Amino acid sequence: QIRAKGPHKSQIMGEPHYEFANNLLKGLGLNNNQEKMMARFKSENKIPENSPSSWSSPTFLDGVTDDVTIYRFLSAKKWDYDLALKQYQAMRKFRTEENVGEIGDWAKANPEKVDLVNALFPVKLQGVDKEGRPVMYEIVGSVPAKKFAKLVSVEDNHKVHLHFMEHLMHTLREQTIAMKRPVYKIIAIVDLAGMGLESRHFIPYLKDMSGNDEQNYPECIHKIFCINAPWVFPTLFNLVKGFLDPDTSRKIKIIGTNQGEIKKALLEDIDASQLNVRYGGSDQTPLPQVHGVEIRECVDEKTTTMIEPKKSFEYTETCTDKKGGKIFYCLSLPSSAVTIKATWQSSHDKHPTTISVPINGLEHHGVYEAKTSGRLTMSFTNQDDAATLPVKHAVLYYSHTLLKTNSQLNDSKRA
Repeated sequence: QIRAKGPHKSQIMGEPHYEFANNLLKGLGLNNNQEKMMARFKSENKIPENSPSSWSSPTFLDGVTDDVTIYRFLSAKKWDYDLALKQYQAMRKFRTEENVGEIGDWAKANPEKVDLVNALFPVKLQGVDKEGRPVMYEIVGSVPAKKFAKLVSVEDNHKVHLHFMEHLMHTLREQTIAMKRPVYKIIAIVDLAGMGLESRHFIPYLKDMSGNDEQNYPECIHKIFCINAPWVFPTLFNLVKGFLDPDTSRKIKIIGTNQGEIKKALLEDIDASQLNVRYGGSDQTPLPQVHGVEIRECVDEKTTTMIEPKKSFEYTETCTDKKGGKIFYCLSLPSSAVTIKATWQSSHDKHPTTISVPINGLEHHGVYEAKTSGRLTMSFTNQDDAATLPVKHAVLYYSHTLLKTNSQLNDSKRA
């Protein structure tokens, strides 16, 4: 539900369409060269100029052939005509092959698949920011990722996501009409509360959705607020940011669990009346919650180890690829009484080598780049004489082969 600021659609239906279209172009702030490029772009793609009779046409602000969409594709490629044309034509081919225009019919024919995804991965458009952009809430942290991966295929989630994106395009269209100026971006609030190592099972779905959005729905994001980021988030984000478009990554603001900081950051862009009460606003409209499954804390019990006084604990991660890979780690210590020693033993060496694991306060996240197969061992020692102390440790290994394959796929996608 979007509560738009500005005149309602019915207030401008009588306005000549060409005047409205001209207002949209002015709202995009194009210079002469950009206007010429858009005209050339439409001519080459056989897109007719807007006319008064097309006001009621389904192609008006259709998210495919309208001026705002063409602007998004050109802007996404920094006005590189050839790159934008290649991406745009790939989008048109994608829509034909995937029958995107009939995605609503697919959703009606598969309500159980839509309901399952919506139950496990709650997303909602609710309210607008100070500039009239829709606000989207994603409750990612509480997604039971392991169960999600068992119950939902990447293909089904792909279809449900396409259905949502077409709904978003419709919402942006309505907001543009209501505001009488281009509204083609959103603000996303991504709640990470409850996220743990289990969330890594959701990465293939995030990769598919982000790839689809960057290719077929570019320049729709104004800002992304990742809030309630847990201690393990930096490790997981290292795995995700590799397939995010650099421009998208720059729009992400990560905020921890300090509710005062979350409220302050969000209220800079969103009026309190439009921000949900859960995050410091006054909007009482309920947000969706994960339902239909038993929910528990996502942090795997294996990531927390209790170390008795004057005892040590060792954790070993094995790198099996002969060309090495990357070992991501995230550590959270209870106090300075716990010390760490890390060693790497290559499969070619008889003895391990001590490596540095810098600690920033009591928490640290980083990555060890292995050049060969071998073992990374982390030893935690409790120096306290009496207290048993908890240590949180998250370690994830990605082989050189997997990283290279992902890199090649990303390069191909961005070409």
